Amino acid sequence: MTSLHRFSHPLTFNILELHDKLACRGFSVLFCWVPSHVGISGNEHADNLAKSATDSLNCPVPLSDIKKYVKIKLHSNWQSQWNLKDANKLHSIKHLPAGLVAS
Repeated sequence: MTSLHRFSHPLTFNILELHDKLACRGFSVLFCWVPSHVGISGNEHADNLAKSATDSLNCPVPLSDIKKYVKIKLHSNWQSQWNLKDANKLHSIKHLPAGLVAS
């Protein structure tokens, strides 16, 4: 398990986090090394097909689209939280959090 700590890939951290959650709930997780598929007929071809499939999905998203998505998501979450606070004295006069305009 300690050898996983030296990697910085985000998936590694997700695996470690999931491992910790499961361990806290009493589950036992066993990590084991699996040898490569070298020498297995058709494996190289399958690897190349898999790589080509993921390469075609690697299209950059414009920063403006990312900003727009984040802004919409943030406003949506903010509105949801605002709606849950029905005891808020401002609810009777204002249905949107400050700075938001209904779209």
